[in-house]
Amino acid sequence: MAATEPTILLTSALEDAEVLLNWVEKKNIRLLHLPLEKYVSSEPDEEDLVELLESSENIIYGHKRNAKFFMKYAKEQNLLKQVIDRVNLAAQERTAIYLEEQGVPAIYPGSEEPIKMLEFLMRLRRLGTVFYPCGSHKNDEIPGLLSELDIDVQERIFYELQGPSAEELETYKAQLQKQR
Repeated sequence: MAATEPTILLTSALEDAEVLLNWVEKKNIRLLHLPLEKYVSSEPDEEDLVELLESSENIIYGHKRNAKFFMKYAKEQNLLKQVIDRVNLAAQERTAIYLEEQGVPAIYPGSEEPIKMLEFLMRLRRLGTVFYPCGSHKNDEIPGLLSELDIDVQERIFYELQGPSAEELETYKAQLQKQR
């Protein structure tokens, strides 16, 4: 009886697994992707979002997911011109690529270290209000660093973290049983 190849179980959200999934696709590796994190759109809390966006000099995206959910909202609300008219900074190269694909000129400072982005902002002398689209489970360092430097940062939530439904968990369980 031939031994079966081991299967790698990946449980991260699709957005977080993108790079690994692309890499695995090119290799001879068995992977089972059962995401235990799911992100869904939510409406931002504030009615003054248009004014806030217009008063911001910069938009910083800490993650590609932040950009995706914000861009969806910006397109729905016809705010794309206001977004394009700001300095759009991406903390990750893949985020900058995504923004460019959406027609938004984006700057990636060349490093995923948050301090490098702040150094870049200082060199640009663009220290006005920073708009920071994010999710309900904020954990990025960038807003904290901006606040420490007395740079006004306005965070707005555009998505929420949810786990899989009971039905999805049952489907996952069945898929895992098949792997035995």
